[in-house]
Amino acid sequence: IQALLDSGSQYNVISTALAEKLSLISSSDDISKFPTTTLKFGNQSTQIVPLRRADLKFSIDSVEFLDSFLVYDTSKQLLLGAPWYQKLNRYT
Repeated sequence: IQALLDSGSQYNVISTALAEKLSLISSSDDISKFPTTTLKFGNQSTQIVPLRRADLKFSIDSVEFLDSFLVYDTSKQLLLGAPWYQKLNRYT
């Protein structure tokens, strides 16, 4: 799995495809029942998306993490944002 590190992102993000592949979510979920949030991108554009979350346990160099991820249709498999960086500070 490839991850993008982005300290400017307010969320950790997992692609919908990866979340489904790892059985963290189901493709039959009714996403209209989820509350929404507004994502703001680096180019100042915004998008309203379902606030659909998945928890993922993973390790980097033998350090284990358990984080909550926003499920979003993105080309990146994982985006580790500010929430992950905050946890990382506990280990350094």
